[in-house]
Amino acid sequence: MKSELSKLEEQDNSNLSPKESLANQFKIAIKKYKIQCATNAIPEDKARVGILSIVKAYQKRALDEQISIDFNSLLD
Repeated sequence: MKSELSKLEEQDNSNLSPKESLANQFKIAIKKYKIQCATNAIPEDKARVGILSIVKAYQKRALDEQISIDFNSLLD
């Protein structure tokens, strides 16, 4: 998972559309959170609540920027 995160973080977002850039930032945030939960042995139910919070925050940001993204489809 850390190697996937490294690849996402290394991507150059300057040539991406605002939608693609926001989706990439979302994927990075989710992967970082999952790594943090695994490192700290966070129970799955609490981790799920945190992920839902991240989804809601990014949905609000997308709405503010008038970008349509289905963040739930980006979860793996």
